[in-house]
Amino acid sequence: MIDKKTRRKVSISDKIQIDNCWKDSSIPNGYEINRTYDGWAIVLLTNGNLELNNFKHTMSENDIFIFPPNSIQNVVYSNNASSYWINFRGDNLQKVFDNLNIPSEMVCSIKNPEFGQILDYIAKEFIMKNLHYKEIAVANFKSFLYMLSRELTVKIPVNQNAIKEVILAMYSNPHISNEECAKLCLMSKDHFIRIFKMACGITPLQFKKNIIISRAKNLLTKTNLSITSIAESSGFIEYPLYFNRFFKQATGYYPSKYRELFGEQSNKNTTEKD
Repeated sequence: MIDKKTRRKVSISDKIQIDNCWKDSSIPNGYEINRTYDGWAIVLLTNGNLELNNFKHTMSENDIFIFPPNSIQNVVYSNNASSYWINFRGDNLQKVFDNLNIPSEMVCSIKNPEFGQILDYIAKEFIMKNLHYKEIAVANFKSFLYMLSRELTVKIPVNQNAIKEVILAMYSNPHISNEECAKLCLMSKDHFIRIFKMACGITPLQFKKNIIISRAKNLLTKTNLSITSIAESSGFIEYPLYFNRFFKQATGYYPSKYRELFGEQSNKNTTEKD
């Protein structure tokens, strides 16, 4: 289970608004949609396949995808696909999704049939338009989001290799962003940072800095490469001078001074004098 310290009480704004909710059933193969919506959108695929062309993703049965505001929804249905769509908007939803560990622009697989049942209920409310249908729809949609958060969060401990894969990616590219790392773990960025710190004891940013500094120390003490070359090999290609400040903040020494004090050539000269 997730450590209790990583759990947060997250409140979904009462100002959330649902513009529409509907179900598409048995869509013909090759049917294409190309539209833009200025709010958020969720698609839940209950059957078949769905190609998200502009996002380069393929959805299968029981997959969910969240479109951020103003994104182009260029999708193609196949294999007699069926899906639920819901368009909504509200205050600070990106922050809410981050805190709930609900990633947008990423395909997430779920197994709980209740997700489809909730969206089906909301869709019927929008068809019937009975008294207070919008308020009832919003209340059910909030339950949908909290359930989705729980569904995605409880999966994290099952994938014990997720953090290991991220660490390997960090060693391959210490300048990899936290957003990219989070996607590798199928987590939101904020949730990834919390989980990583819990697993490794330090933040992802500090972990990546340690990799860069460790490699730079090795090059400074065991090679004759110039400081500029070491800066560039450390990822500071456009701003090599910034490497000097970066290194000093981490070690207390400028690169040239560190080489002078701890380089193999320096140690050799000291030994010869003795």
